[in-house]
Amino acid sequence: MSRNILIAVMIIAVLTIQLSFIDPFTTGIAPISIILLFIALLAFRLEIIPLLWWSFGIGAIHEIFSILPFGTFTIITVLTSVALYFLLNNVLTNKSLFPFVLLAIVGSAIYNLLLLLASTVFYAMNSIEVSLYQVPNLWTGILLQALINGGAAFVLFLLIRLLTRRFQNQFLVRN
Repeated sequence: MSRNILIAVMIIAVLTIQLSFIDPFTTGIAPISIILLFIALLAFRLEIIPLLWWSFGIGAIHEIFSILPFGTFTIITVLTSVALYFLLNNVLTNKSLFPFVLLAIVGSAIYNLLLLLASTVFYAMNSIEVSLYQVPNLWTGILLQALINGGAAFVLFLLIRLLTRRFQNQFLVRN
C-alpha cells in the first residue's frame, strides 16, 4: 500500500516538473522527458499489470494539459510501456545498466514516433491546428531527446545503485 502511494506521489511530482518547468521553455520536442525516464524505471521494476495501470495513470493525468484529443497521451503512454516491457523481457533479459539506458533511448523514440503519428492523423482529420511535422528540426529534436534521456538514465541508474540496494550485482555461488 505504501509503495502504491509512493509511486502515485512520484507520478504527480514527475508530471508537475515535466509540464511546469521543462515543456514551457521548449518549442517542439523537449530536450529531456522525465516522464519517459520514469516509465522506463517502472518497466524495469514492475510486472506488466501494475506497469499498465501506472502508465494509464500517467497518461490520464497528462491528458489534462494536452491539446490533442482526449485519450491520445494515455494510449501512447500505455503502448510505449508495453513495448518497453516486451523489449526488456524478451530481447534484453538482463536488468543492468545497458538495458536501462537502452530502454530510455528506445522508449523516447517510440513515444515520439507514436506522438508524431497521432498528431499527423489528427491534423489530417482537421482535429488539431498544427502537426508535429511543422516543428523546425523535428528529427534532430527526437534524436537529441533520445540521447539526453539515455545519459539521464545512465546517471539515474548509478544514483539508484549508489543510494539503495536495488540493481546490485548478484552472483550465484557454486558449492
